[in-house]
Amino acid sequence: MTKKLIIHVLGLFFLAFGVSSIVLAKLGAAPLDAVNQFISELTKGTLTLGIATFISNAIMTMIILAFTRKPKILISLVISLILSGFIDLWVYFYSFVPGDLMINVLFRIIIVIVAILVITVSTGVLIFNNLILSPYDEFVLFISDKAKSYQKGRLIVDVGFLSIAIILGFILNNLTTKLSIFNTKNVIYQQINIVTIILVLSLPVLIDAATKFVKRRIGLNEIK
Repeated sequence: MTKKLIIHVLGLFFLAFGVSSIVLAKLGAAPLDAVNQFISELTKGTLTLGIATFISNAIMTMIILAFTRKPKILISLVISLILSGFIDLWVYFYSFVPGDLMINVLFRIIIVIVAILVITVSTGVLIFNNLILSPYDEFVLFISDKAKSYQKGRLIVDVGFLSIAIILGFILNNLTTKLSIFNTKNVIYQQINIVTIILVLSLPVLIDAATKFVKRRIGLNEIK
């Protein structure tokens, strides 16, 4: 059990690296992460990316609790708290990266590619480690149960968060740069962009493949 806990914490640590890296690369992020980053920016950093992540996860948890009346779902908030802390830690680490490097497009593309690979593997490990699901994963399963399909459920959740992210992006733009939606420098495109589409379409497939790889090669099912 101790080994499983250590593996789970390490998985969250690297997952946080992937999430924070993609958000800071500003080439597009996953819908939920885009929502969290826009919330952070709208509060001018009062709510960090990690805190915004915890709040959104807490809201999802409360929704599930309201409908299922199963208090054990609250345990998933522990996972969210750890993940949120790690996200802010990685954001802090990135503050030491030279600004000229962070605006270099090639460097940002490399960051995104590495981050997607890290997210894929770390999520695969977390799923197969089979301890506690994150509030997001619990929420997807909850919606999937209502939709009678996992793919439909995940699509509904992603489209829902994408819609919220777009609205928040418009609000942020109107409060800051006030650029046209056709202007590529519009802040909305920092988190809603080509990488967003790539993540929505590819992550479920990549994570499924990673989970099968972990099961076949690493054998985490033998860890107690």
